[in-house]
Amino acid sequence: MRPKDDAEGVLSALPFTVLTEEEASTAPSYGPIAWLTVQTPYRRPSTATSTCACGRNLNARGRADVLDLIAAHEYHRTACPLRPSQEGRNAA
Repeated sequence: MRPKDDAEGVLSALPFTVLTEEEASTAPSYGPIAWLTVQTPYRRPSTATSTCACGRNLNARGRADVLDLIAAHEYHRTACPLRPSQEGRNAA
């Protein structure tokens, strides 16, 4: 389908590009991928939740388990398949 400007005879400032299905589905997304929520209520055990867009969803309760979950969340940030490669960042 052609843009409306072309149909009316007006030249568009930007070229019209048709993306293949593969190109459209692999568009990069920027924004948060993983979330770590830690709660330390007064006089109650600490709780933490680690959630990732890849489907990882873990909960912990108690100081030792929360600290372990924080360490696991930090490790997952480097191993998650949804995170972009860090090779280009280090070169720049």
